Amino acid sequence: MFPPGFIEDRATMVEGGLSLERVLRDAPAQREQLRAKLDLLDAHLRERRFVLGARPSLADFSLFHPVWPLKIVPQTTAILEPFTHLRAWMERIEAFGHGQITEIDGKEAVEVARQATPRTETRADPGEPNGLTPGDRVEVVHESFGRDPVAGELAASSVQEIAVRRRDERAGEVVVHFPREHYVVRRV
Repeated sequence: MFPPGFIEDRATMVEGGLSLERVLRDAPAQREQLRAKLDLLDAHLRERRFVLGARPSLADFSLFHPVWPLKIVPQTTAILEPFTHLRAWMERIEAFGHGQITEIDGKEAVEVARQATPRTETRADPGEPNGLTPGDRVEVVHESFGRDPVAGELAASSVQEIAVRRRDERAGEVVVHFPREHYVVRRV
């Protein structure tokens, strides 16, 4: 299901590493958490066609991508069965299609990034709780599995997002966007 190297890469993000034994040990509790979240989303969709109402929005596509694998992986499809409103919503989102897909490999993706110029608008969150302003040197790390911080210059911030401009040997100048939720940003 996953490309080569994916599991090994994600294992470095989990304190203590990742093993089949650990996944199997934690699976029952994780299934409980997943069912509870799916139930909340199903209840939310009971009265509306899309997450924020009658029309689709970024919220729909943001919530769809983590739920979609449950439908396509045979071992997890049954978990969606009781959630009729969620499944109907998924069908509505899937009806949008995938757009024009062009397959490229990792080397090509890095080259595209290297040739591109980031266009992130510099902006500062007026209520920034840590006093950070664009241009400050910062690093961003996930609050629970953050063992590999992303360091660079604060490009933009809002209540919901932090964007960090950095240089990468292979990709050149890039701007990496992070949600505020579950990520920690600190001045360096």
